[in-house]
Amino acid sequence: MKTETTEKQREINVKSLLIRGLLRWRIFLLAILVFCLLGGGYKYYSLKKAIQPATNEPAVELSEEEQKELEYYEKLVLDLDRTVKERKEYLNTTGVMDMDALHTGMSTSTLVVRNINYTSELNNNGGIEYSDRFDLNYSVILRLLSNFVKTGIDWTELKDQLGIYEDSLFNEMVIIGLDRNIATLQTTFKDTNTSEIIMNYVLNQINTKFVQTLSEEGFKGYELKQVGSVTSSYVIFGNNLSWLTSRLNEITNLEKEKTDAENSLKKLHNKIDQEPYVAGSVNMKTVIKTGVKAGVLGFCGSIALVLVYLIYSGKVLSSKEMNEVFDLNNLGVIPEKKTSKIDQLVVKMEKENRGSLPAEVRYELIAYNIKAVSEKYATIALLGDVSGDVLRSVKENLESAKLEKRIVTIENTGVLSERRNLSEADAAIIVASVEKSRYDEIGDLLSVTQMMYIPVLGSVTV
Repeated sequence: MKTETTEKQREINVKSLLIRGLLRWRIFLLAILVFCLLGGGYKYYSLKKAIQPATNEPAVELSEEEQKELEYYEKLVLDLDRTVKERKEYLNTTGVMDMDALHTGMSTSTLVVRNINYTSELNNNGGIEYSDRFDLNYSVILRLLSNFVKTGIDWTELKDQLGIYEDSLFNEMVIIGLDRNIATLQTTFKDTNTSEIIMNYVLNQINTKFVQTLSEEGFKGYELKQVGSVTSSYVIFGNNLSWLTSRLNEITNLEKEKTDAENSLKKLHNKIDQEPYVAGSVNMKTVIKTGVKAGVLGFCGSIALVLVYLIYSGKVLSSKEMNEVFDLNNLGVIPEKKTSKIDQLVVKMEKENRGSLPAEVRYELIAYNIKAVSEKYATIALLGDVSGDVLRSVKENLESAKLEKRIVTIENTGVLSERRNLSEADAAIIVASVEKSRYDEIGDLLSVTQMMYIPVLGSVTV
């Protein structure tokens, strides 16, 4: 798992990532609770809405299986009703219902596949360039084009314009014929203006999406050339009659299926009328199951969001990870102060945070490590992507630990001219805070020390 930093390539430590994620356990619990309440509440509301007012008759619940059957048929009736309306609206829009079923508007365009290396060998016949040279790629490209025209066109932009909302109905309007290196496209509609709009839309999709696909598939040196302009006219098209018949049969079958679903739904409603629900008779098992499923969904979603944030925030997740990225010596770690026992247990999962040594003792060990690597340096600069208060606190604690060195703090102002004290230092130490310090800022600081030929002794994580 890798992401980029300013200086080097960062390799994320999965263990550190998981530990930082676990520290967000409150977010996970909140997400579970909220999604449980929303999912269960919505399910309860939808079931309660179908319940009849309380009567004096004894309360009788539908079985869980009957409740699922009721919900299924209610949804099926709505879906079928919408589909039938869309089919009828489409037929009315196309004008097929009130026009000669044997005539339609048709637009035609011709495309030629050309290999730019063979262009001089193409024969011209009526403006169309035919290829006598056998090139297996011609047939492959034309077959890919045929498949693209039948299933690969994105009709989104035309749907609202023409009032047609199903891709399959658009696909029926486009016909493609193949011959050697020639592809003939035809689009049909009730009028020539609209058929020409559809044709131009198809050509635009071919010139953008399909041509890009050819390039990605490795067909170099080939091009699709449109021969002449789009021609449009009214033609006798015998397929209209069979097409119209199949559409009307389809609507008839959908209406029959809708009637059957309504009859099944009516039987269940009749049972509800005979055995009415009363207040409080909602099937709570169903509500609880829905709430649990929603809670699991919220838990998984919150984990995914937290991990994505931690990965792409560009912040230090652990001392070990940072030192590996910048190849620094680990001079010491001051564990985070956590009040919650759960947080304390999670933090101690990181090896460098284990142990019960107080902060004073840890600073003494850090001072000892600094002495070991800084014998020939008199002045040491503390710098890092942390606040000035943090830098001063580290300085005071190191001085209390009797580090016999002159220590200066360099706040991360982002302006090189303000880092005056850095020129006084013989060496530098990077101070970082987990989930606060950013890799790009640390990389910039290291670049400054490198330009000023100031050695970096290592890092201290607080």
